[in-house]
Amino acid sequence: MTDSTPKQEPPYGLRMPPDLKARVKVAAEANNRSMNAEIVAALEEKYPDPTVVWVDELARKIMAKLAAGREPKATKARLTKVVEEFFAENPDAAEALERGRGRSS
Repeated sequence: MTDSTPKQEPPYGLRMPPDLKARVKVAAEANNRSMNAEIVAALEEKYPDPTVVWVDELARKIMAKLAAGREPKATKARLTKVVEEFFAENPDAAEALERGRGRSS
């Protein structure tokens, strides 16, 4: 039998100036979410997961290379080269990607 209750993160007490709290409350109401969800969304935007950023950048580079190519279809060798170049330019990306594989989505 599995527990269907969503897992909760432990609470984190956050002190903020009253005027900031009021702005967060207004934004949360406008976005139809709790203040906690609004704060988390703002933090996610400010501090994105590096794996997501690197994957997005890699996808853009692949698309740019494919668009610049004369061949109508991408070959495995061309894609492999783009990916290898990307990881050579971003050595932390491979490590972050491997760490990210251990996370549940």
